[in-house]
Amino acid sequence: MAVRDRQKGNYVLEKRLGAGSFGEVYTCWHNKRAEYYEDECLVIKIINIGPGSKSSDGKDPCDDAKREAKLLRKLNHKYIIQFHDSFIERESFCIVTEYCNGGDLEHYIVRRRDVNEKISSCLVIKWMKQMTEAIKYMHTSRPPILHRDLKSRNVFLAGQDVKIGDLGVSRVLQESFAKVKNLSYVYAVTR
Repeated sequence: MAVRDRQKGNYVLEKRLGAGSFGEVYTCWHNKRAEYYEDECLVIKIINIGPGSKSSDGKDPCDDAKREAKLLRKLNHKYIIQFHDSFIERESFCIVTEYCNGGDLEHYIVRRRDVNEKISSCLVIKWMKQMTEAIKYMHTSRPPILHRDLKSRNVFLAGQDVKIGDLGVSRVLQESFAKVKNLSYVYAVTR
C-alpha cells in the first residue's frame, strides 16, 4: 500500500525511481481508492518548470514536457509506454504513464553482465522486433514522429516485452519535410 503523505494532483507517490536535472520519477497510484494493487501502479514524471529552471541543454523543460505529453497522448501501440494523464501543479509539470515493472533495458543489461549471464539471442531478437514495430508505428503516423533519443535507458521491460518511452526530445516531422524525404527515398530506390 502507498503512503498518502506525498501527493501530486490526483496521484499518491510511492517509490522514487530516479532523478535528474529535469526533475524526478516516482511510482504512483490514482488516489480514488483506499487500497492499491501492483497491477494498478503507474509512473509519474515530475518536471520542475519553476522560474529559472532549465534542462541540461539550456532549454525550457516545460516545452519538452508538454511535447512529450502531447506525443504520448496521440500514440497507442503495445510497445510504446501508454499515456494516462498530464497536469501542472505549482511549479511542476507532471506526466503520468504506465509502469513497466522490469525497469529499463540499460539496468537489465548491467545486472546480467555483473553476474556474468548472457541474454539469450532469441530474447534479443524478440525485443528488436518489438522496438522495430514501435518505431515503424511512430514513423508511419501522420505526421511522422521521430524519437531522437532511442537508447537502452529509454526502453522499458514489461514482463518479456519491451516498450519505448521517454519521448521528451522527440519531434513531429513536418508534413512538407516528410514529403520531400519520401520523394528522395523513392528516387533512391528506383534508380
